[in-house]
Amino acid sequence: MPRILVVAPRFPSLNQAWMDTYLEQLQKAGIEFCIYSAMAGDGVYHRKVDELGLRDHVVDFSLQTNNVLKALLQVALKRPMKFLQAFWSTRMPGNPSASLRERWMTRLKVMHFFCVRERFGHIDLIHSHAEHLAYDFLQFARQLHVPIMLTFHGLPPTGVGQLVGWKRAELYAELRAVLVNTLFTQRQVEGLGCPGDKIHIIPQGIPLEDFPFVQRDSPSRHAPLRLLTVGRYHRDNGVGYLLVALRRLLDQGLDVHWHFVGEGPHRRAMVRLVERLGLQASVTIHAAMQLAELRSYLQSCHLFVLGSSFNGLHRWIETQGVVLQEAQASGCVPIATAVGGIVECIHDGSDGLLIKDKSSRAVVRAVAQVIDAPLLYRELQQQGRRNVEQRFSAEVVGARVAALISRLGGA
Repeated sequence: MPRILVVAPRFPSLNQAWMDTYLEQLQKAGIEFCIYSAMAGDGVYHRKVDELGLRDHVVDFSLQTNNVLKALLQVALKRPMKFLQAFWSTRMPGNPSASLRERWMTRLKVMHFFCVRERFGHIDLIHSHAEHLAYDFLQFARQLHVPIMLTFHGLPPTGVGQLVGWKRAELYAELRAVLVNTLFTQRQVEGLGCPGDKIHIIPQGIPLEDFPFVQRDSPSRHAPLRLLTVGRYHRDNGVGYLLVALRRLLDQGLDVHWHFVGEGPHRRAMVRLVERLGLQASVTIHAAMQLAELRSYLQSCHLFVLGSSFNGLHRWIETQGVVLQEAQASGCVPIATAVGGIVECIHDGSDGLLIKDKSSRAVVRAVAQVIDAPLLYRELQQQGRRNVEQRFSAEVVGARVAALISRLGGA
């Protein structure tokens, strides 16, 4: 089996459970790996990380400018011949679109890779989970003469920087493979310049054992109704109009409580809107949760609502919505906007409901449709679990990813 270098934006992290699942599947497939994390974990992460010993695979290495300069200075002082070898073995990147500062910074990173590459051990393949990191590690792949692949998780949210065009062109010309989770994401990454023959559609999977199915009574207009939303607190996730929808449901006389779980820059704006709409008694805004706590909400709430909006192909948009599969697996019926890759993962009227985005009235109509049809609710639950078992099981998805990695890594 090949040994791969996994390049992660942040590890470990409570908000990126997909990385834990991916690494677990590598272990099960017998694929050895080490991990580079661009940012250190925030101190809170899923217990599975320690249960699987995943932190033991993290390499002590940094590409932050100050750390690169400090590390190279130490090499120059302690191992001057190694420093000179690194200097003469690398060259200044020649892309005419790069500024002199960018070209020098890239060269220093390459020298840094050269000086400490023994820390990584033998590498057969580099697998990055972010575009900008893939570009940085493209230089390392060239040094090691190994292939590099990328999992494209979608464009970054509004306000987060992206690769400039010439860097994307250079990156996608050399990537051996690009993984995407849906056909929508394929079209998105093709629009960025990725050749179609390099793209492999493999969805993100979830461990079924982490999200056991719980049958629950159908909701009604005469009993408390519990709603759940999990996601980043950002305007692109539609939290504003979801709160307006809650106000409309309460005005109809329904007894509703809505739980929001996540982190994000618009949490304070959410709190202000809750107060303005008079929803304090009907809303709980939670921080990101450990799996066991999140599972309890997925198993007790009646409906899961995801309100992502569409703002154009080349802006952030939900490419799959893994939380929808977590909800389906648990028996929490999803209502989701028909945007991005969601329409490929939820079958409207069969295992969930799809609605128009940016419409509080559409949310209200979907909730009413479910609570007025108990047999529909039961059918959506059963079909939702079946959808995940057949298409999104971590075991099924992990086997496909492992096969691709083994092929690319030369195993």
